Amino acid sequence: MILLTGGTSFNAKEFVNNYDEEFFIMHHKNKVKINNSNVIYLNSIKELKKLNKKDEIITIVNFASSINSKNNLYNNFLSSFFYLLRIYFVLKKFNLGLIINIGSMWQDVPKMRFKSYVVIKNLTDFVFIRLSKKVNYLTIKLGDTYGVDDSRNKLVKILKDQL
Repeated sequence: MILLTGGTSFNAKEFVNNYDEEFFIMHHKNKVKINNSNVIYLNSIKELKKLNKKDEIITIVNFASSINSKNNLYNNFLSSFFYLLRIYFVLKKFNLGLIINIGSMWQDVPKMRFKSYVVIKNLTDFVFIRLSKKVNYLTIKLGDTYGVDDSRNKLVKILKDQL
């Protein structure tokens, strides 16, 4: 079973809507829930600790991160790295076998390396590659993603608005 963080991001919603199995989403209280019968929401680390099905979670997919002007280094640290780290420590003694971190192509752009978003993405990779000896760790670096009904200020939206 999969546990997903950042379940309200555009990419996570697409993942949720295209995945047929049951899975867990760590839900942020200020975010809207995705209407999908396969989703079991957990509202806190405390709920995860009490969960009877912890041993069924074999994969974490970490979509959690923020890349907007309101989120500074500290906020990015809490949402993208520290939350994942806390989840890892809860699940590592069970059957956790894989952590998939959703990274960014910006991690490989030299002029972006000191942006808080990129610093935290790189920190997450650095720590989990070294920390998780019995758990496989993988980063998928996404470029510019978009899709139907995507309202984010991305290239495709900008071009469509010019038509």
